[in-house]
Amino acid sequence: MQKIYRLLVLFGCCLSYQAKAQSADTVIFTEIGHHYFDTSVSFLHYSAYTPLFDRLGRDYLYVTTKEAGLITFDISVPSNPLPVDTLTVFEFGNLKPTDVVQNGNYLYVSIGDFEGLFPQRAGMAIVNVQNPLAPVITDRWDSTAFNQGTAAVLYDNGYAYLGAMERGVLILDVANPANIVFKSQFIPDPFFGNPFNDPNARGLAIRNDSLYVAYDAGGLRVLDVTNKTNVSEIGMYRSPGIVSAAYPYYNNVSLVGNHAYVAVDFCGVDVIDVSNVANMQSVAWLNPWNCLKDTILNTNTWSGSNGHTNQIHFVPGDSIFFVSGGDTELLAVDGDNPAQPAVVGSFGVADDSIFGTWGVDYYNNLVAVTLIRFPFTGPITPFFTRQGGIRLLSWTHPLG
Repeated sequence: MQKIYRLLVLFGCCLSYQAKAQSADTVIFTEIGHHYFDTSVSFLHYSAYTPLFDRLGRDYLYVTTKEAGLITFDISVPSNPLPVDTLTVFEFGNLKPTDVVQNGNYLYVSIGDFEGLFPQRAGMAIVNVQNPLAPVITDRWDSTAFNQGTAAVLYDNGYAYLGAMERGVLILDVANPANIVFKSQFIPDPFFGNPFNDPNARGLAIRNDSLYVAYDAGGLRVLDVTNKTNVSEIGMYRSPGIVSAAYPYYNNVSLVGNHAYVAVDFCGVDVIDVSNVANMQSVAWLNPWNCLKDTILNTNTWSGSNGHTNQIHFVPGDSIFFVSGGDTELLAVDGDNPAQPAVVGSFGVADDSIFGTWGVDYYNNLVAVTLIRFPFTGPITPFFTRQGGIRLLSWTHPLG
């Protein structure tokens, strides 16, 4: 059984945060362009999930959109991003693309919807984008043995790691882009964490041979993946402070030095000392929305919360994090002092019932956010948004 709201969707994805007065150390976002999906025809009410700027510096943005496939946007004119190619769901074996990363001329695309009543089988495709205008799928892998979809993909040194929700982490040998080889599956301890919801492998980060897994209701886990066919769990963590206030769901993780910054759904950002993964320690908790739990109903303030974090990316030169966020779309979090994280910038209008963000990516002076469409509200839904698509922003960080 997934989270309580798995009956419909797992939109642990979005945060709402009212814009704050600009300070001397503030990140300022400015929209410069957008592309909205058509809403005049019901079957074109698509959502966008993960954005990825081309890491070879070319003027393209790749976006997973589930129902609409993998779309390539030409962003040579940022004020007018144009879709120039689409790899359809049919081309992915009727599995919906959810996440994407890049290494050289290759994209690694996780496939298999992980939301709703009927999640798909987990899988991954490798896409050659040597010519971004004509991407080619070089190989595709999936398996009915892993039937809860794929939430995340990570590439490292010839291997791909998939966050396969309840089915844990899958490891694939992708040294040959034309021949994906399954290596192993590992399910972290499912009994450590929130007793009311099953854990799901949602977000991934790696350093050397230590794989960090944002394990949803199961907290943050660390796996030793030195031996790809004999993985072991070497660290388990849930914040005592958050657990005392709510039932936390760990959605994504970013590593900086000896610290992990974790997007914790409706409970903001958890900063963790990971210098000793066998004994990880809480450093700070950024909690903008006063997340709470109802110990009588075994539920929490997830539904109707003003914020839900999902994707998080570190900007090294500025020591800030970009965090995707629902109706507010985007937050900038100061990470200069791990013990004192703070919101130093935001973009979007809170609770506007129009825009809600799932994903974020940045490259140089551009930030992309992806918009999901969530057209109804209720006791097991997070928020209401009507428009899918992408927005391109510029950003500045005048230091105080």
